[in-house]
Formats: sequence, C-alpha cells, structure tokens
Amino acid sequence: MNYIRHIVVLVLALMSTALYAQTVSGTVTDDNNQPLPGATIVVQGTNTGTTTDFDGNYQIRATQGQTLVFSYADAAVAARNGFPLMGEADWKSGFNTNDLPEVIWGSNVISTETTFFRSYFYLASNTFNGSQIRNNPKIADKRLVNAIPATDYRKDVFLPDAPNSNSSASNQEGGWSKNTNPLYTTKTEFDAAIAAIKNTYGLVSGHNTHPYMHFKLKNKNPGSIDPDDIIYMRSAEMYLIEAEAHAMRGADGIAEAQAALQTIAGARDSAFNAASFSTQADLMKEIKFQRRLELWGEGFGYTDHIRWDEGIDHSTNGGSGASEILYQDAFKIEKPSTNNKWIFKIPQAEIDANPNITPANQNK
Repeated sequence: MNYIRHIVVLVLALMSTALYAQTVSGTVTDDNNQPLPGATIVVQGTNTGTTTDFDGNYQIRATQGQTLVFSYADAAVAARNGFPLMGEADWKSGFNTNDLPEVIWGSNVISTETTFFRSYFYLASNTFNGSQIRNNPKIADKRLVNAIPATDYRKDVFLPDAPNSNSSASNQEGGWSKNTNPLYTTKTEFDAAIAAIKNTYGLVSGHNTHPYMHFKLKNKNPGSIDPDDIIYMRSAEMYLIEAEAHAMRGADGIAEAQAALQTIAGARDSAFNAASFSTQADLMKEIKFQRRLELWGEGFGYTDHIRWDEGIDHSTNGGSGASEILYQDAFKIEKPSTNNKWIFKIPQAEIDANPNITPANQNK
C-alpha cells in the first residue's frame, strides 16, 4: 500500500484452486503501517463490495483469479452525492449549522444543551463571548493567509491587518504604543479600525483584536455564549479526498485529480486553473494547500500531518505568527514517524481497571 487514499489494485492469490467463492480477509494500512478505516474494496466487475472498519480490517467474498480494487476516491464520490457545494454567502456564514447544503454529517444542538454542556465555538470562534476568546482571539497561520490568491473569496474571512489591541499581549506587540502596522498612523485610526471590526462582526467591548484573526467560524448569535451545531463532514472534503487519491496514482491519475481539484478550488477561486499543476508533486503540494485552506479550523490538521508524515515548525518561511512563549514545546514538533508523541496513549486508569489490557498493550 503506497499511501492513504491511494487507489490500489490487487490480484487475489488464493491458496485453494477451487473456483467457488471464499471469504478473503485482510488489513489495509499506509506506509507507516497505520490502519486505514473507511477504504472501499470492490470485486472488480461485480456489485460485491465492502469497507474497512476502524482498524483497517475487511472481509469479502471472492473467487480465485478475481481482482480486488481498493479505493478512497470511489467512496468520496459516493459520499458527496446529494450534497452540493456551498456558494460564497453560505461559505462565509459561519459554519454554525448543519442545514448548510454541503453538510453530510454533524451534531445538532438542542435547546436543553447550553454552552455548559458543550461549545466548540467557545475555543474556536472569535465572535463567542467567552473569556478565552475575548482575551486571546484565534489567528490563522500567516504563511497560509498570505498565500491565498486575491481572487479566492476564502481570503476574506482572515484579517491580516486587524490591530493588536491587547496592550499586555505576550508578544509585546499589543496596543497603540507598540503598533508597527503602517496602515495606522494615528491612535484615532488604530482605535477606529478596532471599532469597525467589532461593529462588523458583533463583538463585545471586551473582545481583543489581533492581526490574522479569523471570522470563518462564527456563532449564529455573535457576542453571546449560545452553542451551535458542529459540522463533522462536508462534501468539499470529499472532492479533496478524491483529488488526493487520484494524485497518488501517479501519471495515470493526473487528469482525474485535476478535475476533482478544479471543481472544489474553482468554486472558491475565480481564477483557479488545476491544469497548471501537471505533475504528481505539484498536484500534491496544491492539494495540501487547498485542504489547509478549505478545512481550516475544522479539525483535520492533526490527522493530515500524521498521514503526510509532516512535522510542525512555526518558525520557518517567515514564521506562522504564533508565539513561541505560548506554544513552548509545541512550537516545533518532529514528524510522526520519528516522534511517538503524536500517538494517543491509553489512560493509565483504563489499564489499571481493565483486566483485558496490560502495560504491554500501550500505544507506542
């Protein structure tokens, strides 16, 4: 298996010479020997198929000489059926409701659940009226934001020129007295820019602003603590999965990868041309960029880094804008293949209480 979401064709090598159907089982893994859940396995030329479970395991009935086709692309195409891509207005509306046309799966907030039960937006939305958000507005990696073309409307939800209004900011760059943005030549201009942002997005007086803050995720009632729906899966992701699956086939998959990528990126960027990415390396680089942009803030970065075996370094290429003082050891993280800190550990309390597991079963 060359890669997650890589389409692979395997010819069965059954030990028996019998021609009747047998149950074939196995485990689908990636280059790092990690299981791949949700992969589609189909007996080529038939309607017989199955998918891998959470641990990458599968069972399927087949006869000697038949071919199994392993694919993530086909599953992605099927999953998005009936869920059209959002237009610009919906994309900019805040990602706060499962009623958006792209949403395949999400959690619906109900009236009996207040923010004390759950609220993803408390930690993610700069319009939420919580102390964490008011004091520390969430910002995007400036390397990503600066790379977004001007013709791409997704750029609009990030504010690279928002003033740093927090005079006690840990980076020592907050407040008018430490302003370095040439857009603001007077304190009046500086304060007016802060007021305009608060008025536009419904922030309360206690909200700080910060360069590269985002307004992609917005609660329906800005300036409140009302909880909102949580989106888990969108059709946009399915196009990106399809593009990646085809790109990993190499030369044979270039055209199909370009087509899938053009559909999603072209819907967001009026000048996008997937044909300009004509090699596997160029396509994969662009697919990664599009995933980071389209799915920003939705919780995919962790698994993407693991799948691509990429570390994190907030200091490279001009820096991300993150504070090393705040991030500490997380400011630079080695890639997953050389750093087992990416792996979730079984809680010691579970090992102590569960007679079916021992310390030897701990994830390593």
